[in-house]
Amino acid sequence: MKILVVDDDILASAALIKELKDIMSDSDYEIFEANLPSVALEIADKYMPEIAFLDISMPEMNGIELAGKLKDIRNNINIIFVTAHEEYGLEAMNLHASGYILKPFTRADVKNELDNLRFPVVRENEGLRVVTFGNFDVYADGKPVYFSRSKAKEMFAYLVDRSGCSVSKRELASILFEEQEYSDSVADYTAKIAITLSKSLKDCGYGDVLIKNYNSYRIDTSKIICDRYAHEKTRSSNATNGRAGVKFCGEYMTQYPWAEYSLGRLQMKDEDKY
Repeated sequence: MKILVVDDDILASAALIKELKDIMSDSDYEIFEANLPSVALEIADKYMPEIAFLDISMPEMNGIELAGKLKDIRNNINIIFVTAHEEYGLEAMNLHASGYILKPFTRADVKNELDNLRFPVVRENEGLRVVTFGNFDVYADGKPVYFSRSKAKEMFAYLVDRSGCSVSKRELASILFEEQEYSDSVADYTAKIAITLSKSLKDCGYGDVLIKNYNSYRIDTSKIICDRYAHEKTRSSNATNGRAGVKFCGEYMTQYPWAEYSLGRLQMKDEDKY
């Protein structure tokens, strides 16, 4: 895990880094420090950190502007603002920041943000990770999975959404080709997409995740790491097992219109929690 700390106040920066080191003592991590936004951008461009703790009031440019430039470098970077100013909260939300800590902060404040990251921190050799909060993406041992057809990726997304339930070829076709009537040619094309999906998973070493039955498909959910599954499992306890977690920020498989139904269910369940 790579963490960037940016604050022109050297003492505040040192205090935050100390808390991070204590919290992350049992983890594999690197911390990069910058006291100027220009230096922070150079570090981000070279090392691509997953998390950035940013002060807001700084010379050259403020933290809000810096956050936008960091997102240009790495779109899914977790931005956590650390500031003495409450009035920037709305701007932080508009930037889809991961968190907002007010100075003076405590170790519990910092740990809470690490336990509830907006975007997952993808680790090497951790298996097949599926990201559903925000855009749908898939990583095999820390590297993006290559899908030669966008429909193959969408098929996998729908199977993940169905949480291991068997999905008929006809239902998949209705999702992938919603404007076309079901026919032999559509059925054949759907089967070809499934073959393409199977190849993509085999190529990255996880071909056993996709299970084909007679005219239906499902995934073995026990063989993937998925933010939504983890969120649903820990919703009542907020357990994170000591590792950086992921929070639901009201976005789910945003590139697929059919995912809006599941998004509504997620939002309702979270509201029921309270």
